[in-house]
Amino acid sequence: MEADSNVIVTGNKSRETEAEKIEVDNNGSEPKKRPSTAPLRSCFNAIVKGKKIHLDIKTLELIIVDELRIKIEHIDPKLRQILPYMLVSYVKSWPGWIKNGEYLNGSLKIDDWFSKFQQYTTFKLQYLIQKEYPKVLNEIINEDLNSCETQTENLFMGGKPFSSFSLNFEGPPTLLNTLIFSSHDDDIISAKHPMKPWSEGLNLQQLINWPNLEIEFCSPFMTITRRMVPNYLRYLANVNDLMSIRKQDFIEEVRVNSDSYRTEYSVPFLGMYLMSYIQYLKTLKLDNQKFIEMQTFLSEFFKDVVELSQECENRFHNSTAICFNIGRCRYVRNKKAANICTQSINNPPPSVGFCEVITPRCSIELKKLYTDQITGIDSDNPIMLSSYFATTQEVLDKKSSLPTLVGNAPSMMYSCYYCKKQYEGTYAVNAILKHFQDEHKMEHEIRCYQCKKQYNVADLSQTRWYHSCVHNPNAKNPNLVNIFSKQ
Repeated sequence: MEADSNVIVTGNKSRETEAEKIEVDNNGSEPKKRPSTAPLRSCFNAIVKGKKIHLDIKTLELIIVDELRIKIEHIDPKLRQILPYMLVSYVKSWPGWIKNGEYLNGSLKIDDWFSKFQQYTTFKLQYLIQKEYPKVLNEIINEDLNSCETQTENLFMGGKPFSSFSLNFEGPPTLLNTLIFSSHDDDIISAKHPMKPWSEGLNLQQLINWPNLEIEFCSPFMTITRRMVPNYLRYLANVNDLMSIRKQDFIEEVRVNSDSYRTEYSVPFLGMYLMSYIQYLKTLKLDNQKFIEMQTFLSEFFKDVVELSQECENRFHNSTAICFNIGRCRYVRNKKAANICTQSINNPPPSVGFCEVITPRCSIELKKLYTDQITGIDSDNPIMLSSYFATTQEVLDKKSSLPTLVGNAPSMMYSCYYCKKQYEGTYAVNAILKHFQDEHKMEHEIRCYQCKKQYNVADLSQTRWYHSCVHNPNAKNPNLVNIFSKQ
């Protein structure tokens, strides 16, 4: 059959059969007389025998509607148009073709083989219609298309390639914290393991460095955003496969806000500015708990600045978002369902593990810093700003129509970056803690890739994700880091 435009799929030559070819004819011609055998089964049999296949669009649509039982009457016409081509793509990428050797030696029945093939193509098309296409369409409408790395960008499994397909799970955050996998015959089984009890008494420093927490600090003098955005690489592998990870860059991304004017500040100046501002906050007669929250947050932010200063020549800019590997380390976690089957010759332990490579990341941005009438903002020996904030506040109050108390008091917004839920006000800390406790549950232990020691996430968040095998740059800057403890 000659076609004006063909999509040709070439089979994998390692299947012990002659490489098959599927040509899709979309020239609008009428399909050949309907075969006595179902078209999908005929296709399957032909591919197994290594034959070349010609399929027109109408035959592919017939397979989708009659054999895979997919209702296409009410779906988007644009999606309906690409379904035949996606079916060909799924036929080509089906992982089950690797079972060809088992079929040839008689250990795999062709009916069972075809049944799994049919289940796979049905699921992939249904998922495309119900999940993937609406999601992509929504992103296009909202102009919110984001680039993403492939799973294997920074990950290698002893030189072994990853499969050409992926598993997609959707659900609450507790799903990923309790998800495990096992194997049974040729199937991979997903299950849930018991949730880890929440650690009572999580302090402010641990909370501020907790995964997926975002905080925005706003006042007339400064606006700071800080978010913990860990990166996860998740995959399934044999539990005994060795894992090799490329070295992680400390600074992963720098994004400049081109709409705002950028100013360069020396790190000592920022330290003196923040210390003087905390002294000023004491005069506002804030609630003691709220004052401690602000002091702890500004201290953690400045520690971020100190860490970054070694890469930025002791300088820092406003209107610049920097995402960096806090703690300068990567961690791994391998979840395997060892309790699903006993270890014996007739019933071996599971060979499949759910692996995670975790990179702790922190993104900070100094969106605004009020420095009118201040000299030496780039000096390494700044002067004290004892009366600057009180005097400047009086000027700002005269320009503002807001009551003095409202104009003076800074605010802190706590958000879950994963769930997009926000909390503010007097009980914001309790609210975000309850959210993590109820909706996320406790994180399971992780293992340092470098020293192989296991750590609790609560302990790592207390030490800014540093531990004994990694050098902490803040340790060399006691005068800078400890200025907040002298209040």
